[in-house]
Amino acid sequence: MQLFYFLIALIDVAIASVSDSCYDCASPELKSKWHLTMLPLFPDQKFEQCQNPRNTTVCNSPCVSYLIEDPTAVEPTKNVLYVRGCLKKFTQNTIQSNQQDYCEMDNTLKQVDSLGNSVDAKYKIIVCLNTDPKSCNSDADIAQPPLNCQGPGDATPNNAVPKCYECDSKNGDCKSGSCSKKYCVKKTTRVGSYYSTQKYCSDVNPYGISEVCSSTDLKQYPFGVHSDVCFCKDKQFCNSSPSTIVISAFALIVAAALIV
Repeated sequence: MQLFYFLIALIDVAIASVSDSCYDCASPELKSKWHLTMLPLFPDQKFEQCQNPRNTTVCNSPCVSYLIEDPTAVEPTKNVLYVRGCLKKFTQNTIQSNQQDYCEMDNTLKQVDSLGNSVDAKYKIIVCLNTDPKSCNSDADIAQPPLNCQGPGDATPNNAVPKCYECDSKNGDCKSGSCSKKYCVKKTTRVGSYYSTQKYCSDVNPYGISEVCSSTDLKQYPFGVHSDVCFCKDKQFCNSSPSTIVISAFALIVAAALIV
């Protein structure tokens, strides 16, 4: 029996050694604007004051912060929305290969405002790998690029910046326009029988996986909203079709259950 308790103690120590205490919250405004995060929405998501976070959770993956400029706010004081927590919860990705903190920032990410217009907004991602998790995980300045931070290590074919389609379509696909950033993006939003397709380029990818799709049902909206967003950088104009890896809240819950 003593051996049993000794082994349990060793397991607890091992878990603690690979765990971080991370702030865990999301701005209350995101209850009705979760699509701005481009992340799957979990039933247990905590919506509370998140600019200066207080509550923490234990993570077996790095801490992550998403800072998102609200596209519906009026200049020059646009509101910043926050999501903080465990990276693995949102992405099933631990990004263990990087030595430095992983971060990305886009000052002109295409977002949709309350009137349905496409506007430019800031989006910043910080994954804490090499600095104090709480200090890194509490960053509230969306305008300041993080120091000593690097993005994903994988390169595009021939190290070329990908060219992407940049267009919008109602109840149909589109293949027109052109833009260039780190990733190409295709987003499809469905409300009942109506759907819209938006294609653009981005310097941020909330998943840290170069070719990935996320599928989310936003049931808090009237009539129900289903959103799919795909990121890619494996070829020119890769946002003509969806990527093959799909992440959803349901899939992540199943994956977590299988891991446990």
